Amino acid sequence: MSQDAGQPSGPDYFVVALPADRALWLPNSRRIQSARPGTDGAFSIRDLPAGAYLLAALTDLEPDDLRIPSFLEQLAAQVVPVTLRDGERTVQNIRIAGRS
Repeated sequence: MSQDAGQPSGPDYFVVALPADRALWLPNSRRIQSARPGTDGAFSIRDLPAGAYLLAALTDLEPDDLRIPSFLEQLAAQVVPVTLRDGERTVQNIRIAGRS
């Protein structure tokens, strides 16, 4: 991923995974996780149960934000859907707005 002047690099943002099923948006759920990408933009979120997820990238995140349903609703408006299957490793590219 190339870096554009003034645009966030890998470590400048967070990737959040949350279940597509809003009934699973529970506080302290292992289905809601975040990660910071490395300098190369690669990220890894481990130990998510199989299922349909929504991935979002954002520049600011407080850990408690992931417990607030209204925050998750806002986040769900701009996501990349991904399905995880038991025992499979999934790779998903995410394009950050304004990035080439």
